[in-house]
Amino acid sequence: MKKRKGMLLFISLLCLTACGSEGNLETQRDGQETLGELEAVFGEFTMEDLIELSADEDWAEQMEEEGIGFFLKYENFSAVEDHPQSTWFHEAFLSYGERTYRLEVEHIWPENAKESFPMDNAIRSVNLQEMETGHTMTIYWQDDEIHEKPDVLSFLAAEYNGIDHYLKFDLPEGITMGDYVLSDSLWHDGNYFYSEAKSHNDQVDDYFCNAGGIGVLDENLVENLVYEDGKLVDVFHPSNHGGRVTDWETIENEDFSVVMAEYNYDRYVASDELEYEEKYGVELVVSEKTCDYWYVFLGNEGEAQNYMAYFHKNAFTKEQVVELVKSIRKVEE
Repeated sequence: MKKRKGMLLFISLLCLTACGSEGNLETQRDGQETLGELEAVFGEFTMEDLIELSADEDWAEQMEEEGIGFFLKYENFSAVEDHPQSTWFHEAFLSYGERTYRLEVEHIWPENAKESFPMDNAIRSVNLQEMETGHTMTIYWQDDEIHEKPDVLSFLAAEYNGIDHYLKFDLPEGITMGDYVLSDSLWHDGNYFYSEAKSHNDQVDDYFCNAGGIGVLDENLVENLVYEDGKLVDVFHPSNHGGRVTDWETIENEDFSVVMAEYNYDRYVASDELEYEEKYGVELVVSEKTCDYWYVFLGNEGEAQNYMAYFHKNAFTKEQVVELVKSIRKVEE
């Protein structure tokens, strides 16, 4: 779910080198980028600056004209050491209330500039991320034909609630519920499940191949729930490297219409699989290369708020999943 937010400041980029803005960013052959003679000439860029920036009609044009120099004139932007091969990232950390945010700016290396990036230091994207939850909004994206003014204030006002804010249910013995997470996959408010049963190796992300999780379904996916006669019968659930392998089953629940199906996912892309085998001196068998889950969707036709849960087969039996789902109730407001 991409939310656009923006930036702006009524200060023109100062050209600090005798040769002008071109050449201020130099790419060395070893992949390390230096800033040449471009220096910060202002103090810290603050969240208040970003809010003011986002109210300006010409914020996108300013970034297009000035490139990365739009931000590097502030002293609190620094290069990110771990970066992809074709782009470079700079970041600044901004405070607002009791929260900390990361403002990330991605720009193009001079040697990778294409016709679509007329400047060597063209900005490709700008993102604002709340550090504790990972909640991210896209402020600027180079490929957009029309840049809407970003609603930074609405993003800053977001509330983050664990699933117990919405639902209550009974967990089987041996399963615990982790702290709140804001997932970038299918939900926006939720929690992971944890089990003593090891469901993945230490090289796999927490979301992928863990014991499971439950959360509020992303509002952009609500239209993917298909109802017939008021009953949930199908879900369009786009997936990479795997997906649904059985038909939908119905689970009875007092508060929701519920469907469940088995899913299978690859744990690794081919290159990651080879890297893991070489690193640990092992040869993975088929059962170690995939994750098997039960996926459950809960909803009511016409309601905006719906839910998704997934349960790793190494941590849950099917009977446990069914009993847990039957126990789910809405939290009374």
